[in-house]
Amino acid sequence: MLDFFFIWKVLILWIHVITASIWLGGLILTTIINRQLRKKIGSDEAYKIVRSIGIAFQRQMRDSLYLAIVTGILNVLNDTYYNFNFIFSMNFLYSSFGQMVLIKSIVAILVLAFAIYHTNIARSIPNFKDEGIVKRLRRKISIIGWLAMILTFILFLIGSFLVFIV
Repeated sequence: MLDFFFIWKVLILWIHVITASIWLGGLILTTIINRQLRKKIGSDEAYKIVRSIGIAFQRQMRDSLYLAIVTGILNVLNDTYYNFNFIFSMNFLYSSFGQMVLIKSIVAILVLAFAIYHTNIARSIPNFKDEGIVKRLRRKISIIGWLAMILTFILFLIGSFLVFIV
């Protein structure tokens, strides 16, 4: 007979992996496509295309990021069997698992901050008429996208380690 807790753990882990993959896939799509398009058709046209793609997928990507964070928290709770005394103890922080969870949490917060910052910059660009400012903001968006993608790869790597530490 299957244990309900086991099914719950598998379901939460599955949702976590799928939503994190959607987030990372969207980052790769927009970041890599942007770079390739700029080489082929120029910066202005590439920006218009990638902006359209970004607007089309922004909601799904952002919701996936939020859901990945929530399911990540649930995974930690599942792995510790909801033992809040352990989670909020120094033993947790001194354990390899606790240290990896702390590092992953910090990186996830950075990714979330970059995502919010990226969106705020993207929404402000149409308000500027000065081409110099617009180019600087586009460059900033590109850098933030690359940083978010690299940090998300790091999150995947840490998550892979966590599976084996538990």
